[in-house]
Amino acid sequence: MRKKILIVEDNEDVALGLTVRFAGAGFEVRSVATAVEGIKAIDLFEPDLVLLDLLVPEGGGYSVLKALRHAPHTGRVPVIIMTGLDDKEYKDKIRSLGVNAFLEKPCDPERLLAMSRDLLDIAPRIEERILVKTRAKRISRAPVEG
Repeated sequence: MRKKILIVEDNEDVALGLTVRFAGAGFEVRSVATAVEGIKAIDLFEPDLVLLDLLVPEGGGYSVLKALRHAPHTGRVPVIIMTGLDDKEYKDKIRSLGVNAFLEKPCDPERLLAMSRDLLDIAPRIEERILVKTRAKRISRAPVEG
């Protein structure tokens, strides 16, 4: 099954370029241009990774990130912020919601693709570790028959 990438970017040229690049690399891609569309796409598309511009219209990237983190099925989805914004206080606020990486615009598409692949490779291993730890606790608590 192909991994799903949600791109929330209002610059049409950037969005198209990223869509073509990621689709060509074998990902299923959906691109939206506003925060409202991004929030809807979280539920409908259920992405494995989000590429998020902070300065999208109709609510901004922060509102998309909040919605992503508060939905039970997407709370741990990796997020890469793509921005030209250089506001340390705002970036700290965003980081507190669990952003995996910040890239300054213009982003190098190859670096973004490599970073995305790394994050998608790590995510399943994290989930597996949680399952293994949970199983180990259950086994250690099992009554001993004798």
